[in-house]
Amino acid sequence: MRHLLAAAMLGLATISRAQATGPWDTLKTWTILVAPDANPSEQYAAEEFRTLFKQALEAELPVTYDKSIKQNVFRIGPGAAENPTEEFGEEELLIQIHRHDVIITGGRPRGTLYGVYEFFERYLNGEFLTYDHTWFPESTALKPLPVEDYRYQNRSHSAGATTRKTRIIPSSPFASASTPSPRTNGWAARRHRI
Repeated sequence: MRHLLAAAMLGLATISRAQATGPWDTLKTWTILVAPDANPSEQYAAEEFRTLFKQALEAELPVTYDKSIKQNVFRIGPGAAENPTEEFGEEELLIQIHRHDVIITGGRPRGTLYGVYEFFERYLNGEFLTYDHTWFPESTALKPLPVEDYRYQNRSHSAGATTRKTRIIPSSPFASASTPSPRTNGWAARRHRI
């Protein structure tokens, strides 16, 4: 009961899972895609993604604005997503991991940036110790990147919080139930840089 109350107070997160993608080394050849009309926060989110990826996996990814790229791409921001029409609350985020692309998007102005931080904390076990220091474990200790959809809504900050609902987006016939909330203690330290 305590966990349900904590989830209601902090936000609501949902996850649906399928099979894992390949090893992290294959992701070192991918590209970061940002929409040409991305706002400054989304451009900064792409820069942070590139910096954190390099720190975690020792590979510098190229950044492009070419939306025709369909495979092996990290899509950062609603304009880079294939379906950018979805409405998000200010701090709401969505991470969709597919076999050939990863979409990190969210509400404006901060949702996409928070999605980038959540991605590195959740999937690369990064720890945001201070606003300018992040620790990552050895890449050999990482589990394969799962194919899943993860969504977080901060109920205390979203308009119409009493009526908003989070959808579980099934990515396989074996979609699982939700988890209580994301780990917000770490990347919250980075919020002060925005």
